[in-house]
Formats: sequence, structure tokens, C-alpha cells
Amino acid sequence: MLVACALAEDMTMTDEQIDQLSEEQANAITDEQWISIFLPRCRPNPSWKWTSQYFADPRNCNRFFQCVWFKPVRMSCPAGLHFNRRLNVCDYPARAGCRWWRPPRSSE
Repeated sequence: MLVACALAEDMTMTDEQIDQLSEEQANAITDEQWISIFLPRCRPNPSWKWTSQYFADPRNCNRFFQCVWFKPVRMSCPAGLHFNRRLNVCDYPARAGCRWWRPPRSSE
């Protein structure tokens, strides 16, 4: 229901709303819809100084969106790394804190 409301209205969602999505709900949103959700965030800050802006792709630990000329562009981390949304860098999976990442089970 939350996803339908956000998508039907103006395609904006707060960080809190994004964090409340289930994995299934996040995966149901297309790339184009995520770009529309993040588009209002790709603006200069109030002092008109440009800062790089990054947003984790809620569907894929390896991917993120970066604002390029005021538009979100989907990017990928190098193989084996996940996007760390606290630091805005690609990082080791155990440190990145991706919501749905499950560490591999050790073979005994």
C-alpha cells in the first residue's frame, strides 16, 4: 500500500518510507520509478554549493544512484563490494550494512 501511494502521487518517498519497504516491495519498483523517486533529491543544497549525492539502490547491495547533472544515474560497485550508504563508498559486504545481504554460510 505504501508503495502504491507514493508511486500514484508524485513519485517521492522519504528515507523512512524507503527503509520500511519489504524486499518484495522494493524489487517491484522499476529503475525508472526509482529515478523518479530520487530525482527531487538531485538538487544543489540551499547555499547553492554542489555536493555529490548518492543513494543506495534498495534492491541490490552492489548498486547505487549518483546525481549527475541533477539526475540520478544508476552505478555499480566493483565485483565483491557493496554500497555503504553511511560513508557513500563501495565497501566490503560485512561493513557496508546492506539491509538484505546474508553472509555466505561457512562450509564445515
